[in-house]
Amino acid sequence: METKNQYYAYAYIMFLTAMTASVIDSALWGFTVDYLNFYQLFCHDLKDLYVDTAVGFLLLGMREDRKCE
Repeated sequence: METKNQYYAYAYIMFLTAMTASVIDSALWGFTVDYLNFYQLFCHDLKDLYVDTAVGFLLLGMREDRKCE
């Protein structure tokens, strides 16, 4: 029996959450607010962290797929 790779499901959920939060911000305020400032190099908000985490889950999922081959 083949086990299903859950990392893709986690990535999908994180992407949907980020998109939903972006739509809500744009609808309510007309813009998004970046409130995490890292050493004046770049700014993030929670949606950006969701997308970064989703990319990490996608990479983990691809690694698990390669491991199963």
